[in-house]
Amino acid sequence: MKKKIEVGVEQEGEENNAQKDGADLVATAVIGKNILSFADSLSAKNNRCFHIGSMEWEANKQSVQWFLRECWPRILEKNPQAEFHLAGKGLVKDDLTYSGAGVFVHGEVESSEEFMMAHGIAVVPLLSGSGIRMKILEAMLYGCPVVTTNIGMQGLSVTPGLELRVADSASSFADQVVTLMSDASLVNRQRKASWEFLRKFHNVSENTQDRK
Repeated sequence: MKKKIEVGVEQEGEENNAQKDGADLVATAVIGKNILSFADSLSAKNNRCFHIGSMEWEANKQSVQWFLRECWPRILEKNPQAEFHLAGKGLVKDDLTYSGAGVFVHGEVESSEEFMMAHGIAVVPLLSGSGIRMKILEAMLYGCPVVTTNIGMQGLSVTPGLELRVADSASSFADQVVTLMSDASLVNRQRKASWEFLRKFHNVSENTQDRK
């Protein structure tokens, strides 16, 4: 069964609206619940990062393999408590193809929303491909800070370092993830900037996405 995710604002009443700025409004009641409480608890997940996407798409498969081979050892060296959670279509739970220290393979998950909210920082280390990355927009909506490449941010009118972190080399990509894991104030600033970006450029009438 499919349901639509609407990247936009649902009004909550005059009294509640007066207590929130425009960016916060983007994050409320999008699919019938207030996600601010989930995002505010992100600090409790500050050692976690994740990737979610179809592993039947070769670009995703290559990007995850590169991340695990080149970036993940660097992240573990600086944060031995770090966890990487992987989910998506075409994955089998505990798939040994992607095994490693601190790596958890969930296979296909019923709710990308719940998976994202539970696992902290979204990593989108794309090395090829084109088109707008809907999972980046979805992660931003749910308050997850995003680290991606210049290819990953193609099609999005974002400012690197504001709404998301951008890096192309393995060392820089790893550093961006480690920095977000250790800096709650940076996570909060990036989250608010992401919501402001969604409010301005991806409202209900302009951008909806079907997902299972």
